[in-house]
Amino acid sequence: AIYFYIFGERKPKVYFPLSFIFFLLALASTEFALIFPVLIIFVELFRNNFDLLKALKIGRILISMSSLIVLVYLFIRFLLFPIPSNGEYAIAIDSRVFNNYFWYLAWLINLPEVLKYQIQLTNLSAPKDPTFLEPFRQYSYPLLTSFFIFALALSALFINSSDTIKMKVLIATLIFIAIALSPVIFLPSHSFPYYLTLASIGFLVFIGYIISIIFKKSTSIINLLLTILIIVS
Repeated sequence: AIYFYIFGERKPKVYFPLSFIFFLLALASTEFALIFPVLIIFVELFRNNFDLLKALKIGRILISMSSLIVLVYLFIRFLLFPIPSNGEYAIAIDSRVFNNYFWYLAWLINLPEVLKYQIQLTNLSAPKDPTFLEPFRQYSYPLLTSFFIFALALSALFINSSDTIKMKVLIATLIFIAIALSPVIFLPSHSFPYYLTLASIGFLVFIGYIISIIFKKSTSIINLLLTILIIVS
């Protein structure tokens, strides 16, 4: 759906209807298709130098049509056929949502999934379970080394990028990731890395955009090495 939208300017009478049709097919398959209107806005923000009004104006037709479908879907899903709200599907609207969001971000930058169930952020307690510590010890150094290399290299590129645009890019990306996870972000007992499929698109676009800004500004050896470190790690 988003592919046909991106290339819709070539043949709008063909590609835009196809984009909407594939959105409907996606929605019949997964609730994550609900973020399609937001994905359009996200694409247009990058296309139009983060001018929100211009982004909304350009994508207004598909945004309006898909948003209407999303509202109908939510009405049916929550009022006519409510989702189960007990056990691991219990909805939470408290600090656990932020904890859940933190771990999704951590998984995006290669921290192991199992750490969520071993480290308690509320009291900053370290894991003490020997059945976890013993098997994990031999993998901890390469995993943590890879994580810190990636995080430091990306941070260095971000700091060196254009001051006028980088905060807009960062804020837009964090908001997009949160919205992309909205179908599951309020289910702290039902969180898995494979729900990051759409959220990771925003993260990868963020990395690519920062790298493109850097190389427009300077093609120094340091920037090249930092980019290689990001790719390798």
